Amino acid sequence: NQPSKVSQKVALWEKKVMEERTSEIFRRLQRKQAEAKKEAEEAERRQEQLWKEQERKAKEAELQIREIARRAREEHRRTSVLDMDTETNTPRVLQDNISLNSSSCSSLNATFSDSSMAKPPSKEAVVEWFRSSEVSRRAGMDQSTNTVVPWFHGLITRQEAESLLSDYSVGSFLVRVSERIWGYAISYRDMDRCKHYLVDASNGHYQFLGANHITHDTLGEMVAYHGGNPITVIGGELLLHPCPRVGLPTIFHGLLGPSS
Repeated sequence: NQPSKVSQKVALWEKKVMEERTSEIFRRLQRKQAEAKKEAEEAERRQEQLWKEQERKAKEAELQIREIARRAREEHRRTSVLDMDTETNTPRVLQDNISLNSSSCSSLNATFSDSSMAKPPSKEAVVEWFRSSEVSRRAGMDQSTNTVVPWFHGLITRQEAESLLSDYSVGSFLVRVSERIWGYAISYRDMDRCKHYLVDASNGHYQFLGANHITHDTLGEMVAYHGGNPITVIGGELLLHPCPRVGLPTIFHGLLGPSS
């Protein structure tokens, strides 16, 4: 009987060991499953964060593209006001240092009724508008000396302006009376061509043609402002060098006399 009891004890011990090993294996499997589940959840969380980050960057990129497009449209709108004046033949009067003849100006009507029209009907109408409305505002004049500023060339054509500017460096410019609108055109020498920007003067102030532009009280103030602030952000056009003028602009003929 003694060997039988030993065998029974051995069998019980082996069974106990087997059960313990089975339980340990089962617990290990449970831990591995829990770890695998946790890793899967963590990976899913990271993936979701990655998707959200990508979505955020995509939205930011879309907003940036829209802003760039908006700025490009604004710049295109500003640069699309290029002056297209027709050919005119304007003689010149060779006279430089002049002062304002107040008796001549006083005979002109300060209000020009046709200035409400969308476009001047003729060159003669432009001259009458300038003499009756702009001379009294000292347009093109040095406020302190009552002389014509160097950059003001009066009523000349686009082609004449480009010919004058062709021999000068980038940043050279002149201002001329426009026949397209009641106002002026700033002709600017750029790297590869001349640019022409229309200036509306029909509303009692000076601003580039179109909406949402800075207004200036005088033409000289506008020119001075764009000596330090570019006309367009993309182009960077600064009015740096007045294009030399020979003689007195014809549009002042009869209004200005020799300086005392």
